[in-house]
Amino acid sequence: MGAGLGLRAVRRDGTEFPVEISLSLLKTAEGLLVTAAIRDITDRKRAEEKFEGLLESAPDAMVIVDQRGLIVLVNSQSETRLGFSRDERLSQASKELPVTLSKNSRLWD
Repeated sequence: MGAGLGLRAVRRDGTEFPVEISLSLLKTAEGLLVTAAIRDITDRKRAEEKFEGLLESAPDAMVIVDQRGLIVLVNSQSETRLGFSRDERLSQASKELPVTLSKNSRLWD
């Protein structure tokens, strides 16, 4: 539910916090029921922010790829040093990066 949206909930004291909501259907003799699981993802959001801050503060170009070799994250130094925008490279195959590697370098398997 709300994939990609920044969903928020409100505590009794009025403070807001980030949540993730999962919905499931349950068939019963009386008909369909909907169950909802609401998770507080405050800790996950803090960890993501910390990781993004570290990634952006790195002095070197950093490109992160998934198991398929597709680019999922790049930092601002990669834009500056490799000469491309993030939007150009996200979801692109890492083999298409304009870099020259030495014989011993491994960018992907």
